[in-house]
Amino acid sequence: MAKETFEKRIDKILSSLDANTIGTGYEQSKSRLRGICDKIEAGLCKDAKKAIVVSLQPGFQANMGQQLNIVVEIPERHYQDTLFRAYVPLTGQPVQLDFYGEEPTKAETLEEMEDAILEFLNKPEIKSRLNDYRGLAKK
Repeated sequence: MAKETFEKRIDKILSSLDANTIGTGYEQSKSRLRGICDKIEAGLCKDAKKAIVVSLQPGFQANMGQQLNIVVEIPERHYQDTLFRAYVPLTGQPVQLDFYGEEPTKAETLEEMEDAILEFLNKPEIKSRLNDYRGLAKK
């Protein structure tokens, strides 16, 4: 029996992609991060009328899990910045949060992840950064 061509084999893999092939824990963590992006965006856009977009963008696959970047964009200014990164394994937990490019913060549950993100967003230097985004969007 002849071996299938590379093209046919890759077509099979790509046609089998769907959320059911990925762990539900991963999808739950990713969904919660997407919701957090939406909430940050809504808070930043109060005065900016949707001038700021906060999205969840996949990065590279690491041994800690799939890198998901929380990215702030101001399209009119052609500005983009990564606010922080999350590494989510297929099991969904623990999520590793990279706030400063140093040692990641480990969150064993979605609640721990939310608490760590709230603590990060409440830091004076991060509040200042968020305020800078607003200012840039208003110009």
